[in-house]
Amino acid sequence: MSVFVSIDAKVKPGQYGKLKPFLEANLPRVRGFDGALSVSILHNEDSNDFLIFEEWLSPAHHRKY
Repeated sequence: MSVFVSIDAKVKPGQYGKLKPFLEANLPRVRGFDGALSVSILHNEDSNDFLIFEEWLSPAHHRKY
């Protein structure tokens, strides 16, 4: 049974540009973990909110991550 994980966060106005390179550099590593089915980032520029949405093969795979 797969499991979905979501992380909601807010970035200070004008700071997402500083966070974006970190996310781009590290997302491939997260996606490469055993059991990671998908990892997506959604960003709303108007509200400075962003969502990290992950799907894992099982809760045990996510715990190992």
